[in-house]
Amino acid sequence: MKKKILVSVFLILGIIIATIGITYAFLSYSKTGATINKIESGNITFNYKEISRGVSIDNAMPMTDEQGKRQANYFDFTIKSKTSDTLDIPYYITVNRSGDNLDGIVKLYLTKVDDNNKESEVVLKPFSTLGTYTHNSINIPVSEKLLYTDKVFAGDDNYEQKYRLRMWIDINASYIDQTGGVDTYPLQDKTYSIKVNVYSNGEIATHEQIALRENVNISNIEEGINILTTSTDTFTANETINPGEEVLTKSITINTENPNSEVTITKRTAWNTNIKRLASSHQIELTYGTNTFDIIVTSENKKETKNYVLVINVSYPSYEVTLTGSNITTSSPVLVK
Repeated sequence: MKKKILVSVFLILGIIIATIGITYAFLSYSKTGATINKIESGNITFNYKEISRGVSIDNAMPMTDEQGKRQANYFDFTIKSKTSDTLDIPYYITVNRSGDNLDGIVKLYLTKVDDNNKESEVVLKPFSTLGTYTHNSINIPVSEKLLYTDKVFAGDDNYEQKYRLRMWIDINASYIDQTGGVDTYPLQDKTYSIKVNVYSNGEIATHEQIALRENVNISNIEEGINILTTSTDTFTANETINPGEEVLTKSITINTENPNSEVTITKRTAWNTNIKRLASSHQIELTYGTNTFDIIVTSENKKETKNYVLVINVSYPSYEVTLTGSNITTSSPVLVK
């Protein structure tokens, strides 16, 4: 089963002002205003808010990545979907440029935006470094650059993801050419347009794939060179700390059965950190006594969570002590601080 859509929007970067255009299959139109537009095909809905000039930069000059990320000029769009219990909807966000060839110096920055308008980076690349995506729209093969891909999982009946796209000229680009002692301005009167396309193909998900996405099991935890033992949902380990030292730093690795599960580990103090991927190593600080950590595993489809406890007991090493003036020798822990 294949379901395809093609939605296009223009982003404009350049010295002169360009117009905005939208294409859907073979139909094209242009509008101005601030209304919410919706294009729906199959199981994907693409929402965007039109503005009269799209996204443009007048008298564009090179800027740093930090400056580019803070730009108020951006394009927001939202992808929504309601899927069946057995249908995955992968979607592909592609870009195709027109205008002057500035591919090597134009950077694209795509973020996901949550309900609190907080952004998380998913792509920061020059246009020229993007890979190729080839599709077949209405039996006409087209090759474009792949910006980002994601998926609506089977059974997700309320998927909604907002994206924000910015672009700028890289700080290392030359805007003055002094060859031959004559100043020229290679960026002057240049126009660079990015057409963003969204494609989607429905795919049948197997029962095994669906089960794996809901898997929140930890396969094992490695703490330094020691493999931790487990009882129910509690992992334990023992460590020693040198006398006189206050903190022991160890590397911890949490392995989950689903490599795409999200893991959060929090020490039962004010200190906390996140391990966001399978087998991510992280440095943890241990102090003398019992160190307890709470671990939460969130499933790939964000539907399931499971709580675990990690306990690492830290003690001082044992010493062999011989009592002076007698023949008695004993081994016992001696705490030296």
